[in-house]
Amino acid sequence: MRAPTRWIVAALLLGVATPLHAGGLSLVEVQTEGSGGVDGIGGGTAVALSPDGAHVYVTGRDDNAVAVFSRNSGTGGLTFVELQRDGVGGVDGLAGASGVAVSPDGGHVYVTGAQDNAVAVFSRNGGTGALTFVEVERDGVGGVDGLSNASAVIVSPDGLHVYATGQDDAAVAVFSRNGGTGALTFVQVQKDGVAGVTGIRRPRALTLSPDGANLYVAGEGSDAVAVFTRNAGTGALTFLESHADSPTSPGLAGAFDVAVSADGATVYVAGENDKAVVAFARNGGTGALTFLAFVKRGGEVKGLNGPGAIALSPDGAYAYTVDVNRDRLTVLRRTPASPLALTFLEEQEPPNLAGASAIALSADGAHVYAVARNSVVVLKTDSCGNGNRGPDEQCDDGNVAGGDGCSPTCRLELCAPTLMSGCRLSEPGRSKLSIKDKTGGNRDKFEWNFRGQATSVIEFGNPTSSASYVICLYDASGNLQPILNLDAPAGTAWEPKSTGYVYKSKLLTPDGLTAATLREGAEDGKTQVRFKGQRTNLLLPPGLPLVAPVVVQVRNTDTSVCWEATYTTITVVPGTNGSSSIKEFDN
Repeated sequence: MRAPTRWIVAALLLGVATPLHAGGLSLVEVQTEGSGGVDGIGGGTAVALSPDGAHVYVTGRDDNAVAVFSRNSGTGGLTFVELQRDGVGGVDGLAGASGVAVSPDGGHVYVTGAQDNAVAVFSRNGGTGALTFVEVERDGVGGVDGLSNASAVIVSPDGLHVYATGQDDAAVAVFSRNGGTGALTFVQVQKDGVAGVTGIRRPRALTLSPDGANLYVAGEGSDAVAVFTRNAGTGALTFLESHADSPTSPGLAGAFDVAVSADGATVYVAGENDKAVVAFARNGGTGALTFLAFVKRGGEVKGLNGPGAIALSPDGAYAYTVDVNRDRLTVLRRTPASPLALTFLEEQEPPNLAGASAIALSADGAHVYAVARNSVVVLKTDSCGNGNRGPDEQCDDGNVAGGDGCSPTCRLELCAPTLMSGCRLSEPGRSKLSIKDKTGGNRDKFEWNFRGQATSVIEFGNPTSSASYVICLYDASGNLQPILNLDAPAGTAWEPKSTGYVYKSKLLTPDGLTAATLREGAEDGKTQVRFKGQRTNLLLPPGLPLVAPVVVQVRNTDTSVCWEATYTTITVVPGTNGSSSIKEFDN
């Protein structure tokens, strides 16, 4: 008869379903000003890819120019095509080139010139990517306002409107767009301190929600993010709200960039001075924001030393940031189902990234383009099935087939999809499970402590040489089962003891397990099987909170002996610092 068991789970699990792309990055190449004919990216400031992925556009403040590169969709590599320079061939508006955007139809490119207080308009050759100057919209000319020290530009998803920020005007300028010629017509301006608008002093960046309903502005001078609603017909903006750095929404000091997830559910702001990335939940109806949590440099988070630009992978799984005036790139894991939103995955230091100011991803998520003072650094994202185990993979055997020990999503196939029979059962009230999901992911913890039916030393096998231990967690949610599998592989991490074995791993590989105890017991209730793990390698499961009944099984791969505990009652208790606490007890 199965014994009732009491258990405690502290903190809501942070779910990760490993996608095709697996977080890690590897260098492809570096394009450098003055090398190999490359020109126009001196003092690099911004980057944009064409919708077809065929071309990359980079602005160079010191060169007063926009450079055009063709892109190899397979390798991600770039080939310099041409540049457009302020004052050459009739081109105007590019002095202090600061921002760049490509229209959704790929027909036009828009560039802000900080020193010209302007937005320059170019038509684009879809085949070569080459640009032809069309016109310039300049602050104070023809009624245009809001472009003093223009810093960034974006085109609405429907292609009808263009929005640009003016740092010295503390403003957002709105233009309607002629889809045929690309030419702009001034519509309105929204300024900080006027008609109740707040949060956009010295605006650094702006973005639109995927549905085009809301505009979000990172106000560096306000240490804030501002929210506007957008009239889809006229393009006009109406101020909705702003969130400034405060105890209730920390991490926004020096707000440098803002991004919206592809599902429109979350808004992220990079706070340069706070060395943080802040996550807000977005109301899909109004566009209003609610603070969720932030990831900040410190402890296990080695990156984010002054995060500037931020970009999200198209599949919504990862966020990438570059540090202002440093040569660091940080990869964060994004988990849409979790209220914690982001956890640190890794920090990289590719060459020629000093003074990084912009970052963008290809539409397929395969390549990352980071712009620094005089270079464009091209990186490839790790993908499941390439044979290299990335930082967010449990395995990678060079294919995406299942049934061979490594799943199509590069998770270890350690556990059967259904429960094993004949396991040793826990004693009533003697088996405890604790799983903690902490803000940032670096403090996540897992612990299972079993006390149950009698087990002899010989039934533990020999984990120092051949017996691996597999931890499998099942629930009644209907999600793919098991929802968690962890591996304590045979090897030197195991040490024999007179009554069993202990496991210690400082490397936390492969699955974040740090310690284990296997202790024999000649009587029921004397046997102990205990496993502990922590930090990001845990790859905690998706589909949470757990749905009772929940079953944990641990299996010995040599002897096939297994141990089991079942939990049936779940009580959720709110936690602190962006986490939740769950206490679960068996009936």
